[in-house]
Amino acid sequence: MNTNFFNQIAQLDFTGNLQLTITKGTENNLIVTVLLNNEQCRDGAKISFPFDIQRHTAGV
Repeated sequence: MNTNFFNQIAQLDFTGNLQLTITKGTENNLIVTVLLNNEQCRDGAKISFPFDIQRHTAGV
């Protein structure tokens, strides 16, 4: 099945392992966690970036 979601992910052109976790929170909110892990990156700064928390609503 060809979907818009997977087409958009493919266009990100990233290197590494992209992990998406979707969980249902309180009041039926969806919580999406995105982690990009690239073992080939040798820059020590990759572990010093703080987490970025963004709150959005789904456009239904």
